[in-house]
Amino acid sequence: MTPRRPLARKPGFTGLINEDMVSKADIRLRAIGAIDEASASLGLAKAFLADESAKANLTICQKHLSLIMAGLAGWKPENFTEELALALDSLEAMLTDLERRTKKPRAFLQPGQTPAEGALDMARALARRAERETVSLAQSPFGAEVPEDALTYLNRLSSLCFILLAAQAANGEIQ
Repeated sequence: MTPRRPLARKPGFTGLINEDMVSKADIRLRAIGAIDEASASLGLAKAFLADESAKANLTICQKHLSLIMAGLAGWKPENFTEELALALDSLEAMLTDLERRTKKPRAFLQPGQTPAEGALDMARALARRAERETVSLAQSPFGAEVPEDALTYLNRLSSLCFILLAAQAANGEIQ
């Protein structure tokens, strides 16, 4: 039988930056995990997108999500609030530009005609779940740890995914 490696922690527990033995069912880890899933889904969407600008925007969003996750885990650089505000400004600028160049759908979208559509729709749904989990965290006793800009960012991220999805559904083109 192959020897088993010793566990660093008791199964079902992990650590945060300044706290050890945190249950994986902890509301903070639920929010961080949901944001991590949203980030991973952006990576999948990038793999299917042909538009290099859209890929670059999603890469920027992944970096922003890493900042939010780090903050929720207890690692906040000195300029965390400013960095988060700049991240939100960047996302708002992306949205404004894409909304200007993308036709709004005239009917409900039924994504999945292409892998890119399916991946963007999944990313949209996971961004919405990340927002819901983070709202739950904000309304918990740990709520003081959740910056308003993080909640706004997650809300706008699902909008970005939807706009990119709408562009894909309209022949994959952004004007």
